[in-house]
Amino acid sequence: MKRIVILAVLAISMLPVVAQAASLKDIIKIGVVDMGKLFTEYASKSEASKNVREKKARFAKEIRDEAAVIRKMESDLKDQMAGASDSERRRRSAEIEFKKDELARLVARRNAELEKEERDITQPILEEIYEAVRFVANKQGVKIVLDSRSYIAYHDIELDLTEQVLLRLRLILSQKQRF
Repeated sequence: MKRIVILAVLAISMLPVVAQAASLKDIIKIGVVDMGKLFTEYASKSEASKNVREKKARFAKEIRDEAAVIRKMESDLKDQMAGASDSERRRRSAEIEFKKDELARLVARRNAELEKEERDITQPILEEIYEAVRFVANKQGVKIVLDSRSYIAYHDIELDLTEQVLLRLRLILSQKQRF
């Protein structure tokens, strides 16, 4: 009997805590965004990303052109093998190997340049995205924003702020392009 009384008193004393916990849902508003989608869409339209894509295309062409020169040298060597002396074949083979090594160094150098540029442009883009997330969250009274790709098994679609943040980012882009 004593146990029942203690449990009853405990249950009654817990009612305010349970009622308060139920209202916390209304007090702490949570939102989610798809950071991958935000980054992909916003970065693809940024001027810096366009410059990097153009540079990648130029580098790819430069590398294809150099590879074509090497293929031509190899083809010429095969075509002229019968009439060439041993020393001439060795010289041309060494020249081709030198060109291949040179191409490998060029590829490594260009890749390093592109990786550095991508890192350099990523940080400002992320800062702008986070600022847009903060803006939309504050406007909507959201206290916590989670990335929907990070271990969230389920979320109500009403909590998703991704489209609103994208609208904000598009506004930022249009303002940048005016200047």
